[in-house]
Amino acid sequence: IVGGNVFIYPTEVGERMGDNIRDWEQVHPYYREQGQALAANLRQLTEQGDDPIKMLTARAKELGIRFWLTCRMNEIHEDDERFMVLRSLFKQEHPELLHGKNYHPEAIYAPKKGYSYAWDYGQTQVREHFLALFREWLQYDIDGIELDFCRSPCLFPPGQERKGMRLLTDFMTKLRAAAHATSEDRGHQIELAIRVPPSLERCRAAGIDVRTWI
Repeated sequence: IVGGNVFIYPTEVGERMGDNIRDWEQVHPYYREQGQALAANLRQLTEQGDDPIKMLTARAKELGIRFWLTCRMNEIHEDDERFMVLRSLFKQEHPELLHGKNYHPEAIYAPKKGYSYAWDYGQTQVREHFLALFREWLQYDIDGIELDFCRSPCLFPPGQERKGMRLLTDFMTKLRAAAHATSEDRGHQIELAIRVPPSLERCRAAGIDVRTWI
C-alpha cells in the first residue's frame, strides 16, 4: 500500500500511484522524485503486461514463503503537506466521506490546517469501497490479508465510535465471508490478520469490538 487509497499495482478499485497527482511540481521535493519513480515503474510494468503483486507472489512460491497483502485502514499522512504524493484525488473529490474539520485527536497533522483526510467508516460508501478493494486482492494467489487498524485508529469522527462499532463489525463479517468463499474455491485457507490497539479498552474507544471479532 502507498497511502490510504493510492497503490503501486494496477488496481481498478483504488488509485494507481501517479494518477493521483495533477502537478508534480506541487509535490514536496522530499518525495517528488520517489513518487515519480514509483509511478514510472508501475506504468512501465503495466504497459508490458506485468503486475507487481503477481510477480511477488510467484517469487514467494519459488522461495517457499507465504505471501500476504497488508493495508493501513486509515492512512493520515495525507494531512501533512510533505506527504502530498500519497494524497488521494478520490478523497479530495468526496470530502463527505472524511473526518474533515471534525477530526480525531489521532490525526496528528490535522491541527495545522484544521482538516483531516481520514476516512469516516461510519459512511456506507467507505466500507463498501474497502470491501471492493479486498475482493480485488482476493483475486490474487495470496495466503492472507492484514488489516492494520493501529495506524491510525481514528476510524470515526470524535463521539461516533460507539455508534460505528456495529457497522465495523458488519464490515469484518462480510470480509471474512468473502475470504472464506475464496478459500473454498482455491482449496486452501486464506487468512485474515487484524492489527488493533493493545487493549480491549483502547479498541472500544476506537470503535473496534475486537471481542466479538475474535
